[in-house]
Amino acid sequence: METRADTPEQMMELGRAAASEAGPGTVIALVGGLGAG
Repeated sequence: METRADTPEQMMELGRAAASEAGPGTVIALVGGLGAG
């Protein structure tokens, strides 16, 4: 996944798109990874 989120709004949009595609567990893992990275 090469999408970049430069603003919180973009990050939230990406989160919503990922949630609708992948499910909440994956989104939590992704957000956790972004926070840790």
